[in-house]
Amino acid sequence: MSRPGPPWPTPHVLSSQRSQLRQLSYTALGLLRLAGVLRYPADLDGSHAAAVAYVCFLATILLLGGYGWWTTRRDRGPVPTFDDHPA
Repeated sequence: MSRPGPPWPTPHVLSSQRSQLRQLSYTALGLLRLAGVLRYPADLDGSHAAAVAYVCFLATILLLGGYGWWTTRRDRGPVPTFDDHPA
């Protein structure tokens, strides 16, 4: 006889959802910061190496956050239940 699963989300589901939310917020941070740079380009002096490094850093945040979000969405797979483990 199998035991029913809990009526609330299991820790595995919560961990996956939190990871996906973290990656999505990281992507949004990079996107919004880059949008600010594109909206006000005169405020950023492109002749200094620090400005170029900042834009590269923001692009890296955007790319890594997007990749992480995509992999957490893609790799979710089936959620383990109580039926998957022997008693």
